[in-house]
Order: sequence, then C-alpha cells, then structure tokens
Amino acid sequence: SSCCKVHGVGELTAHARECGAGTGVFFILNRCTALLVRRSRAAYAPSPYVDANGDEDPLLKRGRPLFLHTRRLENLQSMWASHGVAEEIVRIRNTSERVIRNSFY
Repeated sequence: SSCCKVHGVGELTAHARECGAGTGVFFILNRCTALLVRRSRAAYAPSPYVDANGDEDPLLKRGRPLFLHTRRLENLQSMWASHGVAEEIVRIRNTSERVIRNSFY
C-alpha cells in the first residue's frame, strides 16, 4: 500500500505512523514472532504461535506444526487496547540483549 513507502523508514514503522498514530502490533511470519512498534522504537514480543509443547519456533527452523496460543494473543490484544505497547517496548528493550535499530521495521 502507498502508506508504507517512506524513504529511510521501515515499512511497518511507516504503516504504524500513517495508520496507527505511531503504534502497531504486527506478526512477522518468516520470524514467527510478534513485533511491537511505537514511533521509531520496536521490540520483539512472544509469538502467539507455539508447538504442541508450548515452545516457540523462531525462524520456523524446527518445522513442527504450530498452534495459536489464545492467552498470548489475548495479551497482545489487551496491550493494544489498553495503550500498553510503548511501556512494553521499553520493558523489553531494557531487559533484552537484542535491540532493534530505530525505524528498522
């Protein structure tokens, strides 16, 4: 879509700015992870999809069937509805060794 074509800014960041007042919750299929975006900051959140043992499959390397984990999805929905995305991004970025570059996605 044309809202996602902003030079120098990742498409999801641009989409969040254009359509979500700077905030977005996305699912990155090829990483099998949720992505939280608030302005130029982003953080990975737990995937709403897990295998039969409740484990995530980062980058889909194990090839096991994945199932929607209802509670994880509800947590993402609740975070969005309660305007908690920015706070969660700060929490994740402060406790994670992997930090996403600003405006990367």
